Amino acid sequence: MDDVRFWLVVIAIVSAIVAVARWTGKVDTRLENLEKAVKTVADDIKKILRLWQPEVAGASPLKLTELGDRMALFMKAHNWAGGIAPDLLPKVSGMQPFEIDRFARNYVAEELDPETERLVDVCAYEFGRESTGVRNVLHVVLRDKLIHLLRDNAN
Repeated sequence: MDDVRFWLVVIAIVSAIVAVARWTGKVDTRLENLEKAVKTVADDIKKILRLWQPEVAGASPLKLTELGDRMALFMKAHNWAGGIAPDLLPKVSGMQPFEIDRFARNYVAEELDPETERLVDVCAYEFGRESTGVRNVLHVVLRDKLIHLLRDNAN
């Protein structure tokens, strides 16, 4: 599906370049100008493709992508999870990892304090993302912290 979108974007950009060239009545065939135009188009395509990059990779278990890691760093998500996870341990004691995953997802969706809610909005704004994607980052970080603490306590 992403390949189809990519080619649609490429076709749209090339069509726009051709239309502009016809409208002005000039097509500059000098190699230097053509190279600049191709570089600009390539840079624009890279920017567009970054918008489609997910915060979380769909592997099992879910993992943060490079973008998700940058968002987590921006929000200091690991510090946040480290601060609340010890208080949540009794609630997840005895759960399997997939159950902890569900717990972390629900916690991030329904129980964030106002300061963290605001941070979600700020991060979404700064990264040009939906707040759902930001919550996915917090969910994965919290889940991983809870699982890590449970394993440490078991040893």
